[in-house]
Amino acid sequence: MTSPIEKPAAAGLPRATKDRIATIRYIDSRIAARLRVARIEAGLSQEKTAEALGLSFQQVQKYESGKNRISPGKLAVLAALYGKPIASFYHELEQPPATTSRDLVERVLESRTGRRMVLGFLGCGDDDQVVAADVVERFACRAARQLAQAAE
Repeated sequence: MTSPIEKPAAAGLPRATKDRIATIRYIDSRIAARLRVARIEAGLSQEKTAEALGLSFQQVQKYESGKNRISPGKLAVLAALYGKPIASFYHELEQPPATTSRDLVERVLESRTGRRMVLGFLGCGDDDQVVAADVVERFACRAARQLAQAAE
């Protein structure tokens, strides 16, 4: 069975509605992943976390996998239990990842750092652009590995 986060948006809905649904699912999935990371960083098991909330550890698993949404009240309790500000679960969740080339370009150019990178990249020769692209890919791979390790 797929989780609500993984389900595609309904085909008959207007594009704006599909975008909102995708954004909601993205935010839910990111909060779920951050819950798991925060619990691990706090050194707590799912069982201890469940006990603190008066729930089963299976329910904690569902929150952390994104299968079930967590209520704001329970999120506040977990944030306190994990020693995190509740805002840390929502930090930088405004938009889901870009899905088209145009979305990617727009997302990069929205930030000052992105514009600096693009301008710097365009000012380089071909050989330097290859090196710059390699460096960025290495950083992205390192970040992905760190996220995967934190989620384990």
